[in-house]
Order: sequence, then structure tokens, then C-alpha cells
Amino acid sequence: MPQANVMAWNLEKLNEDRASTVGVRLIQFIASVMQLYRIDLIGLSGIFAGRGESLAGILSYELNNREKTDNKWQDQTSPALGLGWNEQYCFVWNSLKFQPATTHLTDRFQYDYPLPDGLGKFYGFPRLRTAAADLPPYLGYFQLVGTQKFLPIAVFHAPDWALAEGIAVELACKSLAEVAAFDQGHGCLLMGTFNVPANDNVTVNGSNGAKAFATLAGANGKYTQTMNNQPNQLASGSAVGLAMENALAQTADNIFFRRNGTINGIIYTDARLVNVFLNTLGAIDETERWTKAPLGAALAAIEAHVFGQNSVSADPDGSYVLLGDAFLVYRYCVSGYLPVAITINY
Repeated sequence: MPQANVMAWNLEKLNEDRASTVGVRLIQFIASVMQLYRIDLIGLSGIFAGRGESLAGILSYELNNREKTDNKWQDQTSPALGLGWNEQYCFVWNSLKFQPATTHLTDRFQYDYPLPDGLGKFYGFPRLRTAAADLPPYLGYFQLVGTQKFLPIAVFHAPDWALAEGIAVELACKSLAEVAAFDQGHGCLLMGTFNVPANDNVTVNGSNGAKAFATLAGANGKYTQTMNNQPNQLASGSAVGLAMENALAQTADNIFFRRNGTINGIIYTDARLVNVFLNTLGAIDETERWTKAPLGAALAAIEAHVFGQNSVSADPDGSYVLLGDAFLVYRYCVSGYLPVAITINY
């Protein structure tokens, strides 16, 4: 059965200042992560100052250049969304796996979702993007190449949980559950930063997850919550002897999957946190040989560019020895979130 790997990654307020400071090495790091984890489509959020088109375009160029292909990797960026907030989402995808498609509801990509009353009004998440900083999801409607199966994929950045004690997130998820465009195709992925602190399990009565996700993935919901109580939001700072459980501070991102029946539908396996730190750290294997970290050099290149070559805390091969060192570079230069991913089978 064919498979594809899909990733969501919040770059946490990537603005002009940070983008200029880190430069193309950030994009090269993202490309290295995608290659290592064999990602076929990524949905990015947390991009500001109109940097979306440039970032997505350079990322697809970088991937094409590494694989010596002309147009295998393609990209699409949303407008700046959220009144006064102006955040962008980006999709970058492997065109040998995914091709944008059109229906009577969705012309390949979509960010406005009409209410069913036909009066020209739109869903808010929970408020309209033209009236508040709240963001609508950005939907890509994709055909799975080599099949007649179609998969809507939406990336979403929910309001902060502190806004009305989670009520804003709850109302946004209620809108997600009602949008007709997400009911198309042979399944649907809703992914991104939902900002629901632990316990975020929808099946646990009285939990934050039950409050926020009941209409989306509760007993009568259309979706399955594919992961729960998996922290991916990082601590605000490092410390000597930083342990992984302290680095991962809070739950934030999630992936929801709608299955279109057991026949001819799409199924998912292995929804997971992509803990890139594990692949920035070198290790000594069972034969007492040093094993180079696959992502160490890409992160060390960011550190050298931002702080200077003499300040690089990685070993000469790019591998980090201490989690705290890799954490500080990633937290300051890349994001306050780790990505999440899911494998679909079709």
C-alpha cells in the first residue's frame, strides 16, 4: 500500500529580524529534517512580515537542488491572515506524491469558508479574520498521485488557550468540525498548533482536551485525535544538564484525521512527535565508535552563522554532545516548537 509522510511545523513568529539573522541556513535545516524523516508534504505556520512566499520558494528550490530535479518539490503560501496579526501558512510538497486538485468547493487552496446559509458570510475561528487576529485554517486539496483518491489537508494555528480560558479554542474547533470543505475527498487531515495544554486527551472527562475537542473528535465527532499528551512546545530557556523531559514543556500541536470509511478510504499510522534533538546529538555505539549526528551539522551551521564560528558548541563533525547546547541554538534560531508528523496509507 502506498504511503506518504506529512509534517506540521510552527516556526514561532518568524519575522524579518529572525529571518535575516538566521538566513538561508534555517531553510537548509528544515530541508535536512524533511529529508531525514522522508517527509512528502509539510505545512508551516508562524511566518510573519510577508516572509512566506520567499521561505516556501527557497525551501522547494533547496529540495529540488539536493535531489537534482527541476519541479518535483512545489509550494504554495497563504495571504497574510488575521486582522493586525498577518501570519502566513505555507505548503511544500512532493509532486510525485501529491497534486493540488479542484472541486466545486475548493479551488486547490482555501482560507475562507462560507456558512451554509448562502448569504455570503464566513466561518470564524472563532472570529472572522477580517474582524480579529484569529486565523482561519489554510486548506490544500490534494490528489494522491497514481490513485483516484483525494485528501484535504489543513494547517491551523488556534488562539491562545488563555483567551477566555480556552473558550476561544473550543469555538474554533467547533467551526473546524462544521466546515463543508473538510468533508470532501477520502479523508482529511487537520494539523497544527491547537494550544491545548495537558491533559489534551479528548477521551478524558473534564480534561482540557475534552473541552476543546469534543465537537471535533469526541464521541460524536468526525475525527480521530491521533496523538495526545505529547509535549512539543519548548521551555523558554536551557539549564546545565538539561533533560529531555524538561526541554519539552507543554502540549501544543496535534493532528486530527477523518477517515472516509473502511473501503477505498485513506488510513493513518504512526502519528508522532518529530524530536529533531535526538538527531543533533552524537553518540557512542555498542562497539564504542562515535556516531555522527545526522542533523548536527545543519544546526551547527546556524550557530556558526548567528554567533560566529568560534562560538559553536558542537564537535568538529557538527554533532552536539549536550542537549542543552543544541536546545539553545534551536530555541533561539529555529522555533519554540518541535514538528509533528503522520504517515498516511492509501
